[in-house]
Amino acid sequence: QRIMHLVTRDLSEARPGTVQGDAGMITLGRSAEAGPVTLTYALADGQISRQVTQNRGGVTTQAMLTDVTGLRWQYLDQNGAWQDAWPGTTSADEADLRAVAMTIALPPGAGELRRIVAVPRAGKP
Repeated sequence: QRIMHLVTRDLSEARPGTVQGDAGMITLGRSAEAGPVTLTYALADGQISRQVTQNRGGVTTQAMLTDVTGLRWQYLDQNGAWQDAWPGTTSADEADLRAVAMTIALPPGAGELRRIVAVPRAGKP
């Protein structure tokens, strides 16, 4: 529940234009009490981690979920197509991200968890 809550909050509060990543990891910028931060979610050695980088230089890594067999990120573009990397166009200026999907593969027999979160869009309907 914790990882789903944090991913949903982080993505829904992401500063427009700061989301980037590929199928295996995602990085985004958002505001926090101490100022802007950069967040990175990734899977390594069966554990999903959330790395928080403060604008002033401090870095904290939080273990979010263990016993994970896979993590996949997908990015919904302005045409309604899911992409495996973002920005999804040749120019970041043209990129119009609508949503991000996270799929977590659990140990055999435990299934998958999937969360889709709409992301903020600067000045766009």
